[in-house]
Amino acid sequence: MSKLRVGTFVILLILVVAVGCSSSDQGAIDKVVSPTLAATQPSTAATATVTPEATATIDKAVSPTLAAAQPATITATPEAGKDGLDGEKGDTGAQGQSGKAGVDGVAGVQGPKGEVGPVGADGVDGEPGIQGEVGSAGASGAQGINDVEVTSTTSQRLTDISSSSRSEPLSLLPTPFQNQTDYWALQPFVVQGNQLEMQFHNGFDYFTDRNKVAVQAVSTGRVMFVEIFERAPDGASQINLAWQSPSGEVVLYTLEPSAGPADDTKIAEQKILAQKMMESMTIQAGDDVRQGEFIGYLHGQDEWAHVHMTVKASNNGPEEWLCPADFITKAKDSDLLSKSLIWAEHLYKDSKQPKLCNY
Repeated sequence: MSKLRVGTFVILLILVVAVGCSSSDQGAIDKVVSPTLAATQPSTAATATVTPEATATIDKAVSPTLAAAQPATITATPEAGKDGLDGEKGDTGAQGQSGKAGVDGVAGVQGPKGEVGPVGADGVDGEPGIQGEVGSAGASGAQGINDVEVTSTTSQRLTDISSSSRSEPLSLLPTPFQNQTDYWALQPFVVQGNQLEMQFHNGFDYFTDRNKVAVQAVSTGRVMFVEIFERAPDGASQINLAWQSPSGEVVLYTLEPSAGPADDTKIAEQKILAQKMMESMTIQAGDDVRQGEFIGYLHGQDEWAHVHMTVKASNNGPEEWLCPADFITKAKDSDLLSKSLIWAEHLYKDSKQPKLCNY
């Protein structure tokens, strides 16, 4: 019973104390109780409210460590793409070829216009290039052979030659071959109804047994034409060319790979040789040529390959053939006659003794 009374008294005492404590008393109690509670309860991490100033201070200390621990990530502002370049302008067309020379006083025609230049290359993501301009028209052709007025440089040079040499008679070199030892026989000049009753021949044939022989001009003049010619009877191919001398005579060459009729095999080969000879020619219509100048090659098939050389009195009026020997200085002192006798021996077996000019 005494224990019960003691317990009741304690409870009443606690209630009185609880009701009667002021706020200041509560602070004093907290000071006394808090260390005890901290010692008897498990620790709990504090939650703090950090101000911006404190955050900045923390960043300064922490950032170097984070930078070393993590890779840097940079986000750049993208630039605008560049515009494509315009295509380049095409090249200007090539200049037209010069017109061919006129013949017998007829002026040459103007050359054709050049080709259109190529299209310029496209720019990168740009517009296509602009097409090139049309080439300028070719120069006017050289004036005709008998014209007084000339326009082209080549024709002017030839006019100077003609003016200074018109009073001089035609003079020929002994042979159309640059090397005078390249021919082994000569067929002479023979008119119709000659005393020896030989076949008509309007010039000289210089025969060679070489596969390739350099050909020269035997006189000065203006080139009239250079062309591949196919003989009608058998289809054999050759090169025909001619020039007019300052004194008016026309000198003609025929470059023939062989002589006489040709079979199919020979004709086929001659077409190839004629093309090679044409490609070797260094002159063309309207050019001026000087005596002794290299003008191309004769390509031969056998020992009867030859240059057939003739001299015509002029380019006007009736056809009149002249004996080349009459224009060769000191022809009698050359080997022309002896080479002519070799030809006669092969053909006539010494039954005829021709001269260089047979009338």
